[in-house]
Amino acid sequence: GADVIEQACQAVTARRLCRETAAALQRCLRERGGQAAQCQAEIARFEVCANDAMPQVVRLLTATASQRCPSEVSAFQRCVKEKGGQGGRAEELCEALDQQALTCASRALLQPGAIDSAVIPKPGSEWT
Repeated sequence: GADVIEQACQAVTARRLCRETAAALQRCLRERGGQAAQCQAEIARFEVCANDAMPQVVRLLTATASQRCPSEVSAFQRCVKEKGGQGGRAEELCEALDQQALTCASRALLQPGAIDSAVIPKPGSEWT
């Protein structure tokens, strides 16, 4: 589950949100025969971009889950509602369901062409 989510996050970051820095890094690695040590500047730029992009990646995953995985999302929301009185531990207690919803969304995004055509939602569209 988590590895599929990670794959989707990386793909969204590299192909959509940090396309230029990702391309520059790829180019550097190609030219240097895969020597990461010689591409420190490109790696640093990509990491900064990827960190900045993280909220957008999360929004895209949650939006995709809402559209493509409604039963997983509502199971997670139901769990949070039921466990809501436990001092903010609901998210933690329902983490497995959260993972299922995000894994489902990640699989949908990893379909050919899905990332390229995905619309990155604006802030405030999270379903937690």
